[in-house]
Amino acid sequence: MCIRDRKNKTHIIQSYLDLIDRTSLDSDTAQYIERTVSVNKTGQQLLEKVGKLREIEQEAGQRPVNIDRLLTTIMARYEASASERGIDITYSGEPSRVEGGELLEELFSNLIENAIIHSRGSLIRISVERLDGETCVSVEDDGQGIGEGEMANLFNKGFKGKDSKGLGIGTYLIKKIAETYGGKVHALNSGLGGVRFDVYLLSSASSAK
Repeated sequence: MCIRDRKNKTHIIQSYLDLIDRTSLDSDTAQYIERTVSVNKTGQQLLEKVGKLREIEQEAGQRPVNIDRLLTTIMARYEASASERGIDITYSGEPSRVEGGELLEELFSNLIENAIIHSRGSLIRISVERLDGETCVSVEDDGQGIGEGEMANLFNKGFKGKDSKGLGIGTYLIKKIAETYGGKVHALNSGLGGVRFDVYLLSSASSAK
């Protein structure tokens, strides 16, 4: 059975679970239903991440990407979510083109979403700097940060922070996507107090839409 078929089945299961009127169930049965919902959602997330890993393996070639336009589009998507948590997102960029592809959207979406959900801060700052042959995109926050021990293992497959309920694939995906396009990613302590991710991508001399 392919990943798409498995994803369809998990969505069907979720639809049936949503149809159940839990107000008419006894407490034990309702609790079992809640656990089933949680497990099914975790399965959906895992399949989505595995699908992204497959995309990374199959990604071929590169094209010029307008990184300024990509970042502003992603920021607009997460603006409401950040505002609900009392988080401001600031951006200082410049028109820049990098060598990449469609998976760059997944990379930066992961970074911004992780900062919103896990940082426990009030500010996410995104900046773009053009270097010699490279473009560096920094995503940093003023949140709680992470320990040195966690920092060393941050990009390993299966790594999860002590308070994380995730799958331990998100930061690994970020690293693999960057490497797919000839780039790299570093994590370090931010001057704001939280964590900073520096994503280095090859600059493009070609025009980008």
